[in-house]
Amino acid sequence: MNFVDALRSVATHAPTPGKAAEAAVLTNEHLNTVTDQEPGVVAKIQRDPDGTSQVQLELHLTPEQTQLLLKAALGSQHRYLTLREAAAYLRVKPAVLEVWAKEDTLPAFWIDDSWRFDRRTLDTWVQAQSNPSAPEKGVA
Repeated sequence: MNFVDALRSVATHAPTPGKAAEAAVLTNEHLNTVTDQEPGVVAKIQRDPDGTSQVQLELHLTPEQTQLLLKAALGSQHRYLTLREAAAYLRVKPAVLEVWAKEDTLPAFWIDDSWRFDRRTLDTWVQAQSNPSAPEKGVA
């Protein structure tokens, strides 16, 4: 069972609305990992009367597991984004982003027959859009 399946398992055993939540424990068997500390994951789920749920997770990882987790998380953080990645990052449609790039509304560059966007420059551009009185810094 992988991590997501283990969380689903805990979610199906969550308390009914209005009742206090008890800690549900997922052992390392659920995660297919080996750690020095038990349990591997503790998930506390409380369902509120309005139907929403509050989830609290506690992970006990070895230094090696922590390093792998951070590498996986940071590995997806490329500085230069494709059109689709930048569109997802800005939460706009790729076609809209392409029009902005062609019109020089948004900083982008053309390489290898496709648009590329610098994540840092996009962040600066977004800040400038949300605060039009501030001068743009670092945007070409």
